[in-house]
Amino acid sequence: MMNFMSKAKVLRYFLLVAILAAAVTAFYYYLESRSLIKPRQYLFFPPTDRQVNDAAAIAAAPTFITKAAVVSPNLSEDGQAVWYFDKTTDNLYRQSLLRSSSISKYSLPAHDPVESALWPRFGSSFILNTSRGRFLYEASVGEFIPYSDNVVFIDWLPGRNHVAYVAKEEKGAALFTAEPNLNSFKRVAALAQASFRFAAGPDAKTFALYVPNAKENVYLVIDGIGALEKILADEIVDSVLFSPEGGQFALISLQNGGRRLQIFDLK
Repeated sequence: MMNFMSKAKVLRYFLLVAILAAAVTAFYYYLESRSLIKPRQYLFFPPTDRQVNDAAAIAAAPTFITKAAVVSPNLSEDGQAVWYFDKTTDNLYRQSLLRSSSISKYSLPAHDPVESALWPRFGSSFILNTSRGRFLYEASVGEFIPYSDNVVFIDWLPGRNHVAYVAKEEKGAALFTAEPNLNSFKRVAALAQASFRFAAGPDAKTFALYVPNAKENVYLVIDGIGALEKILADEIVDSVLFSPEGGQFALISLQNGGRRLQIFDLK
């Protein structure tokens, strides 16, 4: 009889434990449905410090696309490949980012060693900077066209198949816009010297003018107006960049051995 009673107590005990477990589980799912606790995997299985560190290391680890050194890599328009010049051979390649084995070499006319390349946002033409000067690769005819030595600085205009450039004149210099081969050029503004460089706004009409790494004034000019508006005086500028919508531009200047970032509101 006593043995039977002991078994009954044990059974009741296990039954009580099962009921409590079911109640706790039901209460947990109720709280989870009300978003009063964290998701289950974080409640019961929080990531360890080692897991966090391993994930950060994986994310930070570089992926080498090429074995050789390259010049002026540029992401393709579809974002699935990289264009670049091989620094040793000066050959032009297109390397897929989806398949490491997919690489294409593009034949170009003979050219001098490439120091840098300027790629447009659209189109197949590009500009090469070499030890002997600047050249436009005109994709439609498959030829390199040299730029005049009077062109001291050139860059593609945002969103357009046009360029802007600073060129020397008989007296001083000037800022121009034109087609890539410099046909249909337009004089934007007169400049006091040919050392000026520019950053173009996204509208391709607003330009910030500065002399890099020299104590000079910083100007703003708009195509169609032509008058230089002084923004800063005697500033040693390292670089300038417009915001995507064009309402602001950032300027990095050199001061007291360091760099200072300034933001200008154009609205």
